Amino acid sequence: MDTDKHKRGWFFAFEGVDCAGKSTQLKLVAEKLRAIGYEVRETREPGGTVIGESIRKLLLDTKNKEMTGSLTNLLLHNAARRQSVMEVIAPNREAGKIILSDRCFISTLVYQCFAEGS
Repeated sequence: MDTDKHKRGWFFAFEGVDCAGKSTQLKLVAEKLRAIGYEVRETREPGGTVIGESIRKLLLDTKNKEMTGSLTNLLLHNAARRQSVMEVIAPNREAGKIILSDRCFISTLVYQCFAEGS
């Protein structure tokens, strides 16, 4: 039996506060992993897909923050995540790649559920 056909990739999320260096560390890890022969896919939350990037624009637009509540923000983050799982994470993991994400559900939990009070 060829075990390589059944080998799944890995998913790692870089979590932390704003300006902590998540993106920098993600890029450095991606470079090192590629240098030793791994296939790596980089993504971010929210974002990483066409729909996710559109949602990201909505969330980052300061005008929208005044019009939407924290529950709406939470739901938008989860919609972007669902798209990311379907289009990026699951297929790349099935293909045996390593997926590195700039943020994931822990950031959503902290920011949308506790900091904003959903």
